Order: sequence, then structure tokens, then C-alpha cells
Amino acid sequence: MRDMIPSVRVQAVLALQSLQSPEDPEDDVFRIYIFHMESDVSPICDGHNMSSYPVKQYKVAQRLTFLEQGLNDHSDKGQRVVKNVLIPQWFESYQKNYVAFVKALKIDADEKEMERFAKTAKLALGEIFTKYGINDATTMLGLREEDKTIPLKNLTIETAICWQALLEFLQHTESDELDAYMVDLTAFADTPTLCNYIRPLEYDPSMTTDKLQKMYFQSMMQMLLEIVASYDLGDEVGRENLKKVLAEKLACGDLGEGNVKTIMAIFERLVDDVEERFRFCVDLINAILGPSRADVSNTIRR
Repeated sequence: MRDMIPSVRVQAVLALQSLQSPEDPEDDVFRIYIFHMESDVSPICDGHNMSSYPVKQYKVAQRLTFLEQGLNDHSDKGQRVVKNVLIPQWFESYQKNYVAFVKALKIDADEKEMERFAKTAKLALGEIFTKYGINDATTMLGLREEDKTIPLKNLTIETAICWQALLEFLQHTESDELDAYMVDLTAFADTPTLCNYIRPLEYDPSMTTDKLQKMYFQSMMQMLLEIVASYDLGDEVGRENLKKVLAEKLACGDLGEGNVKTIMAIFERLVDDVEERFRFCVDLINAILGPSRADVSNTIRR
């Protein structure tokens, strides 16, 4: 790797690929790649270093590990290489298709891997939005022109991640466009609100009978709940509607641990008074344990 002849260094870089350990969060080979991408002055070596990351030739676990390590690298130079070279190169490998890029990172072995995938994908998307802007993303995601929401029929794990990453990017950059992309919590008849996104997810039987689909259901639910949690919840009508919808979700019994924790955190903001919140939770539990879920709606109306 330190040979004076550039062509020798190129061969050393290529040979290292067989020694990579994608499951190792401190993979030495990855760090060697990063070092040479940022410091090798030879254009021949630099070109080969970058082409050593052909995304489609790597396994999904390797792709995710590269991004995870690079975006969290202790070295600012290492992060810059991943942000300015690796991510744009990979993104362009998928013809700048946001959904295809995210799908290429998806690991769904278990809930932990799904969380890892979603977190890393959103970090990468944030860098892409910084470099390329958001206009192409809104078009590719098929966001409705009138309210910047994804049609329910197009809601998937990948589109949900892209949507959440887009909103987080606008919030982080304090963009003037944020208000146009944050849908109204109040449930008007024909307006696709967040409440109306959350409610239909459980209607597909496969979401609760198939193990993989159930994990997808819980993951999409988590993303939507996290979007809800990002609101200031100042809309009183929206607050009451949201309480009803979240109570219904708790009653469905198919939520993951993360879903329940996020819902309860939202409830703490919806019901400020501790005693009132305690009574609300007791009534909700009694309604859930009661003869029918219809009791849940009655509980919320009290």
C-alpha cells in the first residue's frame, strides 16, 4: 500500500477486498480504503480506490457497514470521503433513484437490523439531499402536489424512510419549505393526514399473520409515529383525533415494543396533567381488556 509505484498500490488495494470483514464495525480494510482515498496523491490510485466501491458488487451487509462506519468515522476526513465521494457514487449507480438506493441497503433479518438499516439509510439520504436538493426526491416519491404527502398505495418501507428523511432534513436545515411538507393533523374528510396513514396499516391481514410482513408493519408504524412526534401538536382538533387513533393502535395488540414506547411518549405531550393522563391510561387499559375495541373510542370521548 505504500509502494513508490502507483500500479503496485492499485493491485494492493484490489487484493484487500478479499480480506474485508463486513460484520466488523471496526473493519481495518475499510479504514485503509478511506485513508488512501483521502491521501493518495496519484490519480491512478485515487481512481481505483473509488472504483473499489462498486455498490452492486457488494453484499447488502457490506454496503450498510461501509456507510455506517464512514458516516460515524472519528476522522473528519474519513467522513468527508464517504459523504462527498462514496455516497454520490453509489447514488448515481442507481440512476439517482432514491427508493432504489434505499432498497439496496435493506436488511430485514430481524427488528434490530431493520432499525440499523433505517437509521443508516436516513443519514445517507440527508447527505444526498444536501448535495442534490429535494426537488427530484419529491417527484420520484410521487408526493401529492397539493399537500406533499405520499399516496397510501405507494407507502412502503423504502418510501417511508425517504419521506421521514426528507422531513428530518427540512427540520434540521430550518427550511422555509417545512410547513408545506408537514401535513395537517386534523382529519378532514378527503385530506390524507398522518392519522389516516396510521389507521389503515393494520387492515391488511398479512401485516399481522406473516412474520416478515408484521415486522414491516411495525417498522412503517414506527416511522409514521416518529413523524407525528416531530410535530408541536398545537392543533387542538388534531390532538383529539390523534389521541383516538393512537388509542386504537394500542388496542390492536400487534405493535412492537418501540411502537408502544413512542406512542406513550406522544401521549405524555398530548395529556399534560399527570392525574388526567393516569386516568386516561387506566380507562384505556380497561377498554382494551373489555369485550370489544369499540369501548376504546368511547373511552377517548370522555
